[in-house]
Amino acid sequence: MSNTLSTPPLGLRLGLPAVGLVTGLLSAWSASLSGHGLPQTAVAFVPGLIYGALTAAYLWATGMAPAQKAAAFLVAVLVIWGAAVHIAPMTCGDWLRGSGFFCSLTAAGLAGGGAGAAALAAFSAFLFPAFRKPSPIAAMIAVGVATGGLLSFGEAAMFCGWQAGMNLVLGFTLPRAFAG
Repeated sequence: MSNTLSTPPLGLRLGLPAVGLVTGLLSAWSASLSGHGLPQTAVAFVPGLIYGALTAAYLWATGMAPAQKAAAFLVAVLVIWGAAVHIAPMTCGDWLRGSGFFCSLTAAGLAGGGAGAAALAAFSAFLFPAFRKPSPIAAMIAVGVATGGLLSFGEAAMFCGWQAGMNLVLGFTLPRAFAG
């Protein structure tokens, strides 16, 4: 793929946040899998798989990323998701019941969303030259922290907000990588 592609039309760039909304809803639905005999640790990775696979497929299908980079994005999302899922509960010992100092779903969401967004921004900077500037990294981290805090309103709000938000930053950053 050449680095001289023009910036995709607005509809293609806005398609990424739409994919994020769909993956967010599917991710929230995946929580119901724990009642079907799957181990909780496996269920925790399902949202990352859904988000990573569908976002990577969209990046590849629209020409925003070649197949190798889209595949690397999926693998990175799985690793990042696993880390964020384990960082969020570290905000306190019993974050589901909200006991302890600064211990709540909001705190867990802020920590997990921020850590996940920072890791995704760092990997995106490694993978895509357009992310090697401060503004997309700062935007991704800010959006990740803000939307991670939506966990206090439920998993669907947090998943939809975080995944659509990450894809919004991707959609408005990656096409520029191919434009110049």
